Amino acid sequence: MSERRKTTGTVISDVPVFFEDLNGEKRTKIERIRPLHESRKIYLKMGLITKADGSAYLEQERIKMVSAVYGPQQFKKATSFHSTARLNCEVKYASFALKQRYYHNREIIEKNMSMHLEAAISPSIQLDIFPKSIIHVYVFVLEADGESSTFAAAITCASAAIADASIECIDLVTGSAAVINKKNCLVMDPTDDDEIEKMFSIVIGYMAVRDELTELWSYGLGLNSTDECKIDYIINKCISMASDYRFVLNNAIMQKLEEQLRLNELMQK
Repeated sequence: MSERRKTTGTVISDVPVFFEDLNGEKRTKIERIRPLHESRKIYLKMGLITKADGSAYLEQERIKMVSAVYGPQQFKKATSFHSTARLNCEVKYASFALKQRYYHNREIIEKNMSMHLEAAISPSIQLDIFPKSIIHVYVFVLEADGESSTFAAAITCASAAIADASIECIDLVTGSAAVINKKNCLVMDPTDDDEIEKMFSIVIGYMAVRDELTELWSYGLGLNSTDECKIDYIINKCISMASDYRFVLNNAIMQKLEEQLRLNELMQK
């Protein structure tokens, strides 16, 4: 028996008309106005979820998500001793995050993103100083715009939440993404419309201070073993973009610290 109190909504919604051209043609597609080599502006805010040990909200035009961190916590069940902490990452999409409400591959996307998110951020955390503990990292995608770009944003958002939780790290990880379309053009920070024509996609996790890659996730066609120079060029472009995102992450951390200092001063008065 279906849940009657739950509003399921329609499977596919109609996109509103944004404008009409001089010929009277109605357009419902938001055209890309930024160059192919540029990324979208990013907004990052930390400490929004009060009940979590650390949290962050990220907005990148049509990409919107929130991340929460709980821990380090002791294992509730009696298990064998572990010298390092266990990292549990989980990525979930809201039912309205994608253009199609009941997307058949959504669970597969969530599972793959959760697995790769753990691989991306675990090298930055000092798990060895939290024996027999577990750290939960949750990312909830409110709106997605490009699978690879959404995953790259999830890496940055989760890393910001870990920093907000004051968990000891050797560095912070930021993510970036790129695709090669059918015209053999490199598109940085791709949207849904860009990924329709993609032949090859790549997502990286990058620690700027240590100059290390923590994750490299690539899939698709269009490149082979003879294109090593081209792959190096794409990775370097992604590293450059991830380094730019690191400045945004640093500014968000500084803003959070300044807010805490002002709050402590008011409490002392």
